[in-house]
Amino acid sequence: MNIALRALARHYLVSDSDDNKLALRLGFACVNRARHLLIDETVLSNLDVGLAFVDEQASVAEFAAAKAEVVRIARIHPGTNSIDGAGSAAVSSTFAVSRAFEGAAVDAAEYTAYALVYSYASYSVTDPGAYESEYGWQVECWKKILQELEI
Repeated sequence: MNIALRALARHYLVSDSDDNKLALRLGFACVNRARHLLIDETVLSNLDVGLAFVDEQASVAEFAAAKAEVVRIARIHPGTNSIDGAGSAAVSSTFAVSRAFEGAAVDAAEYTAYALVYSYASYSVTDPGAYESEYGWQVECWKKILQELEI
């Protein structure tokens, strides 16, 4: 659990809502960092729609269609037959994208951190110290976005 990120979310009233542009921007910033773990081309292309939407380059209808597809895929993702962590992290990273589309920025960030740790050293997922670097990056990323938006 990224306690510092949760504190930022509480302070800036980042609530779970797919019409909360701030929550969407923060969630998508985190999940984009793990795009290399996504194995489904549809999820990748829809992630790009989500990123475009927060930059006001995609319509509400495009966003809604992309969200529906990613949420559907996340619910039925079969995983991979890969024995390495990088392949197996695809399920968590796909779920992270679905949570970003749903406006659940903290969840999206935490699933992304899990996927990244798992992809590098699956045995480390139960070690809180393994998340420190990613959690630190996420907090700094959110602070930068909040500063850019002058919030």
